[in-house]
Amino acid sequence: MIFSLVWLVWIGAGILAWRNFRLGRGDRKGAFRVAFFVFCAAMLAWLFLANHIAGGLEVSVLTIGAAQALGKAGFFWLCYLALEPHIRRLWPEVLISWSRLVNGQWRDPLVGRNLLLGVLAGVFAHAVFQFQALAPAWFGLTPQPFMPSHALTLDGPLALVGLLLRLIIEGPGNALFGLMILFLFRLVLRRALLASCAYVVVWTVVITLISEAHPVLGWFSVGIQVSLGLWVYLRLGFLAGIFMDLTLYTLMTAPLTTNFSAWYAGNGLAVVAFLFALAAFGFCTSQAGRPIFQDATRERTPN
Repeated sequence: MIFSLVWLVWIGAGILAWRNFRLGRGDRKGAFRVAFFVFCAAMLAWLFLANHIAGGLEVSVLTIGAAQALGKAGFFWLCYLALEPHIRRLWPEVLISWSRLVNGQWRDPLVGRNLLLGVLAGVFAHAVFQFQALAPAWFGLTPQPFMPSHALTLDGPLALVGLLLRLIIEGPGNALFGLMILFLFRLVLRRALLASCAYVVVWTVVITLISEAHPVLGWFSVGIQVSLGLWVYLRLGFLAGIFMDLTLYTLMTAPLTTNFSAWYAGNGLAVVAFLFALAAFGFCTSQAGRPIFQDATRERTPN
């Protein structure tokens, strides 16, 4: 089923992008900027993650890395050109903070606010994800073990940086993929509420079936995550949704532990520090230059 959705998105994005290109619609400059960033970040991630060989075979490794980076950048460029004019028409508030970030206004208070809210939403979504691991013991159900998708516990610091870069560059592409599905549902069903319901149902079924979710509680957990993600994208914006997904998938793949003597605890602490730095930056930026800490002991001027 997931492959059918992928082909549907590629075909739909190709048709819409070609039509918008001929009509002169879309933010071509913004699409190129982000696609170029995705390509550079993907190549940097390849540098940290690939098994490099001192010899002629390194050319083949480089070719594969460049092809994958171009594929990610091309997918974003295609979907962005296809969706951007329609998103501005149907959900104009979705791209406000994203457009400011793409135009270089990374210190804008709205950008900082949506970054912070996206990280907080990702932490909550991860708590919902962990619910299916803890709740079976509460309700007398059979526990369902699950493993992170990346074995960060077996890799060193450079691999950790590479995986974080990979998650960062996959965020915009995954977000556009989901918005493309939502837009296609909107075209077919005509009504926003029906399109949103169809989006939640389809993604809940797809993610539950292809993931290692609990056979009973997984439906509930994934349904809440998908519904929360849709609400974040439509109410807080595209940028907040990207950082929500980044936080969620980073926490899902990180080797978090309270046993700080464990040999893999450093990677978990590094991930927590990374997310905390993102949230702190978002909070400070959202203050628009106002002092964060006020003098609580300041004397009042007498009347």
